[in-house]
Amino acid sequence: MDLFRAVHDGRIKFLWVMATNPAVSMPDAGFVREALAKCPTVVVSDVMADTDTGSFAHIRLPALAWGEKDGTVTNSERVISRQRALFAAPGEARADWRIVCDVAGRLGHSASFDYNNAAGVFREYAGMTQLAADAGKILDLTNMQDCSDTEYDTMEPFQWGGHHPFTHGFPTENRRACIISVEPALKDRTQLTLNTGRYRDQWHTMTRTGLSKSLSQHRREPLLEICAEDAERLGLADGGLATVRSVHGESVFRVSISDAQEQGSVFAPIHFTDQTSGGGRTGMIVHPAADPVSGQPGFKNTAITVEPYHADWRGFLLSQTQIRPDCNYWASAKIAGGWLIELAGDGTIDLDALLPAGTRLEVTDRARGMIRITVAAADGGLAGALYVTRSGHLPERAWIERQFAAPDARTEELLAGRPATPQADNGKLVCVCHDVSEKTLRTAIDDGAGTLAKLCETTRAGTNCGSCRPILAQLLSQPASSEKETVV
Repeated sequence: MDLFRAVHDGRIKFLWVMATNPAVSMPDAGFVREALAKCPTVVVSDVMADTDTGSFAHIRLPALAWGEKDGTVTNSERVISRQRALFAAPGEARADWRIVCDVAGRLGHSASFDYNNAAGVFREYAGMTQLAADAGKILDLTNMQDCSDTEYDTMEPFQWGGHHPFTHGFPTENRRACIISVEPALKDRTQLTLNTGRYRDQWHTMTRTGLSKSLSQHRREPLLEICAEDAERLGLADGGLATVRSVHGESVFRVSISDAQEQGSVFAPIHFTDQTSGGGRTGMIVHPAADPVSGQPGFKNTAITVEPYHADWRGFLLSQTQIRPDCNYWASAKIAGGWLIELAGDGTIDLDALLPAGTRLEVTDRARGMIRITVAAADGGLAGALYVTRSGHLPERAWIERQFAAPDARTEELLAGRPATPQADNGKLVCVCHDVSEKTLRTAIDDGAGTLAKLCETTRAGTNCGSCRPILAQLLSQPASSEKETVV
């Protein structure tokens, strides 16, 4: 936060951003964007061409993706592991350390940045940990500062600092952790408290994970999760929209009533950006107050107000290409064959701005303010499909989404929003790795898969990344299913 204050008031005139997206991830993101816009020179090293921070860059440098990098990775358990590149560097992309060295050389500092490879950088880093050791810290890699290139290349994973502190003590005088009681900054309990965090299947600002259709199935929109009591008091409907405000900014979210939230507290994700949503911009709302010792911003303790947003119209669009609609709320998610974009807004709808080029077929119900349009691509497939209503119901997305990517999709069925022959509903997707639905899991449980191990073995759910295992355990704890098969 201090850095961007210095940029904002002109003390810093050159900013080089690597491996982060501060226009999204920082608190009081509106202030951060003002700072970036004021800075005379902004350099951004990134693997993605389009990011919110990259839009402020005067100079863009192509960096390497995770699978193209060679170096070391340190995890939260303090284990250092060698990372070896899976793919060759594409085009002009270079490693971050190589870019820094090349720039330093252009500035006349080649002698101080004469590393030949990542091993040379690691040796200097290892030597610099003497500073931590001198200060009584447990980070000490000085025994690695003279490792050869071969020793570096064949390095086995190791944990710096010895054993885990929970079993062998912390680096304090009495070997105990020093717990400090703090008073939260939020005082006004008449307002709701905004807690922010991450979704299971997304990473930070979603610049890469947001391009995966599998990962996008878990949560497709920025949800404001709120308990039933608060939702009723505020007039919020599950699945409706709400405007969230703080003294720093505001954004629109989809409402999700959840028993996981305690009264007076709501949750919203951090991931959504200008590239993926016209709402859900959590960074615009979070206050910039930081811990006075660590400097860590208070992402989980912002006073907010919430009120319903009643749009004149709402709908969704399926498109082969990703677009950024000009309306009050939109959120895009990757699907097979393109993108699913949720929409809501006021006033008239600019169909030409929403729909791709191609031959259109249209169905309209003026009494309900309903319009449905399909757009045929030049190759005979579907370029787009739009569903909008002012007062009626919207069709289910799942079937339409599957048809959008199908080569034999029937236009009349798409305009109707349902198949001519009813199909079984498998329920929501639980395991995105192996495409296992809730219906499949409940059937397996009813057939005798009564333990987590057996359920995983029977359905393959939870056997890859494992992030769905808590949901599997929750399903196992519920009473046996007595629901009849539904159709769509």
